[in-house]
Amino acid sequence: MAVDESNRYNVIFLDIMMPNVDGIEALKRIRAIEKKQGVLPGHQVKVIMTTALDDPKTVILAYYLGGADSYLVKPITKNNVEEELRKANLLS
Repeated sequence: MAVDESNRYNVIFLDIMMPNVDGIEALKRIRAIEKKQGVLPGHQVKVIMTTALDDPKTVILAYYLGGADSYLVKPITKNNVEEELRKANLLS
């Protein structure tokens, strides 16, 4: 299946603690879909995990097991978001 570059998300903010599927599992599923569609590393949607948990274990899970690009701890501010979007080259 060809990937339609014009119909892709640039960034997803994904909370780790969600009711039915946690954010890390959701991210794993997103990455699996991208892989199945032939999206190459570096061209994947940028995923910024958000959470109220400032816990190193959670950060490791989000980055290394889920494939997150970044991580924000709540409370999230406009400046935090803008900084992460700049790091991801999505905001100048």
